[in-house]
Amino acid sequence: MREIFDWKIVYEALAGIPLHYGVEVTNSVVVCTMRVDGTRAELGGTIRVDGEVVDEPRVILEILRAQQRLGCNAALIVVVSPGTHARITEFFDALYQDWPLEYHAGNALHTRDAIAAGCGCGETVEMGDPLELMGTVTSSRYWGRNVLSNERDFRARRTPGAVLARKLDELLSQVPTPIDTTGATEHLLRAVRTFGAPPMTQRATILRALEIAAFRDGFISWASSTSPPPSDFTLVPSHSSGPDEFRIRDAISTVLDLCRWMPEGAAAAPIGTAAYLAWYSGNGLQARVLTTQALEEDPSYRLALLVESALTGMVAPPWVTPEGARLVS
Repeated sequence: MREIFDWKIVYEALAGIPLHYGVEVTNSVVVCTMRVDGTRAELGGTIRVDGEVVDEPRVILEILRAQQRLGCNAALIVVVSPGTHARITEFFDALYQDWPLEYHAGNALHTRDAIAAGCGCGETVEMGDPLELMGTVTSSRYWGRNVLSNERDFRARRTPGAVLARKLDELLSQVPTPIDTTGATEHLLRAVRTFGAPPMTQRATILRALEIAAFRDGFISWASSTSPPPSDFTLVPSHSSGPDEFRIRDAISTVLDLCRWMPEGAAAAPIGTAAYLAWYSGNGLQARVLTTQALEEDPSYRLALLVESALTGMVAPPWVTPEGARLVS
């Protein structure tokens, strides 16, 4: 194992964490993977685990071994916490003793007020410059990606007791059967493309259509691909290609917006759909938050249970290859 600690790598990796997840991450251990080739270090994706894992370093070691099989040969370990942790030194030491990768890019502690980082062996620990990190983050956000302040902000906004909720409830009960899936496809495509709120009657039709597994799965397949728009989502085949980042992001936002006024306990389909798309895009944090909310709506909703199992088992999206794995957050 070779040490390659460098503050430039630390700042770049820390700056990318909130952009990977779309939220200011806290109480977490983040594995920042990279590929080192000669004198060049290429940052890859990140894997975030709840902060309690500081007491279980073997979990991080298993993650590192899995990333090694996917072509990663270096990593930086970051503990993001409001303050210091009593066992952080023992945690970093345990990782160093059994480090499976060819290179060790160091350890870092990022608290609310400070940054401390150093080489993996722990012999050199320095205080970083929060102002420099802030400047790096600002530069990374140049493309206009929003970063939320709290992971709970990933949850779908729900106001089932509002006046519009009663109107939507009435319209949902009036959607004719069999459901016009071709019309629902047209309405949903327009909503994703324009991110405009469809009329309440169209909203009701889309939401009923999402309760049909074939329609929902076809929408997921289209939203997570670069395929042209279909005439009917029930006719879209499944695939395992890499996602279009902008399309899948807009699809998640659209279905979450659609369910705002649904009756309490009735929104598992749109929220579960968004959870699956978040997992497919590589954002496990957003997927976990949405999966929890979908199961609050319906504890037996099968798609949400599937995503929960994938997250628990650390299953990568099907499009991930050894090369693509370094791009997954």
